[in-house]
Amino acid sequence: MNKSLLFFDDERTFLIDPITSTRAAADLRCGIFTISEKWKRRLGIESAFYLTRPEIQLLYPSKDSLPAELLIINGRWMPDTQALTRVNQLKTGEALIHGSILLAARPQPTSSGMHSDQHNLLQQTTYQCQDCEHGALINTAADLFIHNEQQILHDQSLLQPSTIRIKNYPGVIYTEPEAIYIGRDVIIEPGVILIPDGGFIHIDDGAHLQAGSAIRGTCSIGRSSTIKMGSQIYTGTTVGPYCKVGGEVQNSVFLGYSNKSHGGFLGNSVVGEWVNIGADTNTSNLKNNYTHIRIDDWHTGASVDTGLQFFGSIFADHVKVAIGSKLNSGSQFGVGSSFISREFSPKRLAHFSWFTDEGIEAFEIERALQTARSMMQRRSIELGPAMEKVLRSLASQ
Repeated sequence: MNKSLLFFDDERTFLIDPITSTRAAADLRCGIFTISEKWKRRLGIESAFYLTRPEIQLLYPSKDSLPAELLIINGRWMPDTQALTRVNQLKTGEALIHGSILLAARPQPTSSGMHSDQHNLLQQTTYQCQDCEHGALINTAADLFIHNEQQILHDQSLLQPSTIRIKNYPGVIYTEPEAIYIGRDVIIEPGVILIPDGGFIHIDDGAHLQAGSAIRGTCSIGRSSTIKMGSQIYTGTTVGPYCKVGGEVQNSVFLGYSNKSHGGFLGNSVVGEWVNIGADTNTSNLKNNYTHIRIDDWHTGASVDTGLQFFGSIFADHVKVAIGSKLNSGSQFGVGSSFISREFSPKRLAHFSWFTDEGIEAFEIERALQTARSMMQRRSIELGPAMEKVLRSLASQ
């Protein structure tokens, strides 16, 4: 009987909002791959189901009953070698926990061949529990850029061997060629500089590095993404698939399908999908007095000390930022929000808010959806009815 994975969002997933307002935690990208991709590749299991918050479950259609032989994984949990070993050692009826957090479980197969009580599958009292301190849990959106460099290094073992070598690209300046991975159909123009600096550079299939761009340190450039001329990409950065990135970027994660095509600095930040960051936009990631950066709790608005000296911005899906914008350290932009102002950004801009010099107003949902459709059509992707329903629900809040 073939095994299936069941990724679940636990009661703490909402702390990663707004980046998880439109996706399951397992679909977050950290390193080269998403969390679900890491587990699938390491376990050799392709079949997967998702149990998420009710607000976004329609994005992940599930059956009334689940297959009998399941391996349950917390969608916030990223594996390391020890975590993978512990999961593979699980017997039926056993679970791994970290404190009060369920990490993984292998439920007893059912005689009917299907699991119908999905809620019971996630109860620790159902299992014999063992404590596990291995792997890494994503607790906040900032954890994506905090763990990103280490995750890129960890994910390189999951890559298919590449026979393409950097020396085959004339006019490229590079060091440590053995630490540069190049996928198929990659374009690297003369004048590109690649310096792993003791780390690892991953360039996925179909990526395009334009002349004069420079990558230094451990970085991942995703499938069919473009790094624009003269760009400076520093260690700890992941550019997900189908992005266009220019300017200076450091220790930041682009989940995919987003644009920062022009100059300006972005550091210690997370960029969702279908985001457009205007030319010469600069993100502050360090306070002038070098103290810890505070953010506004996404749900309550309470001021929270992140304990981090470096923290840029969190952009949820479909955010638009105007040219020449100045973004505060620790700022968060909700789904579908727009920032068009000469002033510094607020610490928290709610879903589908329109911020200008005149103040904040709601972004009319039909206009917002048309903007989303227009951007997605440029990548030959349609806005599906399930996502449209989720976006309308967020706008109504």
